[in-house]
Amino acid sequence: MLSKLKPALRALQQVTLLYYLLFAVLIILVLYPTLMLLAASFFTGQPGAWGKFTLDGYRELLNTEGIGEIVINSVVYATTRTAISLVLALTFAWAVARAHVQAAA
Repeated sequence: MLSKLKPALRALQQVTLLYYLLFAVLIILVLYPTLMLLAASFFTGQPGAWGKFTLDGYRELLNTEGIGEIVINSVVYATTRTAISLVLALTFAWAVARAHVQAAA
């Protein structure tokens, strides 16, 4: 009985390894540059050279005229788009769950 399970377990291990590799690639290509960009936003140096620590960029951003309106518009836009997507997704999910269509095989 165990001899029949060994190929299945080996295939499962290969798939799991593939998922771990894809996750590592995702971290390297997305998370690392994002964290470097965030860290660099606190320093004055050119790209590749850190310079000195400062919060001047954030201070300037928060003192920009009209920033409150921009933030409010962004929140309203994101909330509206999410609500529309949620209504459509729930409608289609309900329709799929209620439809009794046989799969064409």
